[in-house]
Amino acid sequence: MKTHIRRRSQKGFTLVEIMLVVATIALLAVIAVPSYIRSRKRSQAVSILDGVRVLENAITLYTIENSRPGTQAISGSDIAIFLPYMKTDSKFYTLLPNDLLGNPFTLTTLDGTPKVSTATFSALSDAAPISFWSPYYP
Repeated sequence: MKTHIRRRSQKGFTLVEIMLVVATIALLAVIAVPSYIRSRKRSQAVSILDGVRVLENAITLYTIENSRPGTQAISGSDIAIFLPYMKTDSKFYTLLPNDLLGNPFTLTTLDGTPKVSTATFSALSDAAPISFWSPYYP
């Protein structure tokens, strides 16, 4: 009499296969996340730099149109007088007198260059060095 050995067909993945997939995903995440964070910071820096350029242009337009002396002192509270010289539908317009990170711009005189805050520069310095911010470096 012959005995038949029945083999079960096993369906599914082994523990080793699942562990390899998880390890591969973790490795890809370790490589991708720092690049994502750096590119996000860089895009924030570009947005803030564009905003400070818009502010500088608005100050220049205000100075020319109102025949103001360039040596007139201004501060962050004076930003409201420059709003008519900016587009009202931009995100930057709604954030004034602060930048994208919530830090105020530094203003001195009408002919002076607006500067980004030290806190903004510190937060984004690993993605945007000093040369990136020139001439708006704090």
